[in-house]
Amino acid sequence: MNNADVLDLRWHGKLPDNYGQVFDEIAYLIRKEFIELIEQVSSSMNNNLDWWVEGPASRNYFSSPLFHYCCSLVLLDKLASQKNLSRLILVDSKAFYALVKTWSRDNDLNLEVHLLSRIDESLIKKYFGSMLRPIKSSIKLLLLFLATRNNSGHAELTKISQPLILIDTFVMDGLELKDRYYPGLWENLNESDKKRTYFVPEFD
Repeated sequence: MNNADVLDLRWHGKLPDNYGQVFDEIAYLIRKEFIELIEQVSSSMNNNLDWWVEGPASRNYFSSPLFHYCCSLVLLDKLASQKNLSRLILVDSKAFYALVKTWSRDNDLNLEVHLLSRIDESLIKKYFGSMLRPIKSSIKLLLLFLATRNNSGHAELTKISQPLILIDTFVMDGLELKDRYYPGLWENLNESDKKRTYFVPEFD
């Protein structure tokens, strides 16, 4: 079986160059719909701490396995319509594995779907990840709280009597993006809104 017969849809998996370009085009087309979906789901999860500390709540599609799987499913559908689908599909998520199997059956496709470990996943993370994840999330929240507490004096939040406007931004190591999510937003705010607007970075 050659590389053309295998489609690696794992998070950080290696796609053939021609598929990679199609995948990028799909990501560009569905990113707005994905963000709107996350916002819609989040609106009903106000009191669900598990949702907010887990990855799916993030609208940062650069670091979202969920967004990757959404793009992967669209890619599968596109390749199937072109009758250019690989015979073997590699995945690293139990939920996505079940989804691909159901999709394959519903479309009368004879595919092999293999569930593998995530690329670069350690044995500790593989077997104890579900137990360590809440601890990791709690430590992250504690560090953010301490950082905010140490700098709260500069913002003088206690003197603000009107509702605040919080805008989430994404900070990624080694990557600089300027006005990618909210181009021209600050310039179009009036002075009153600027005084109560704060950008809240999310670090990956």
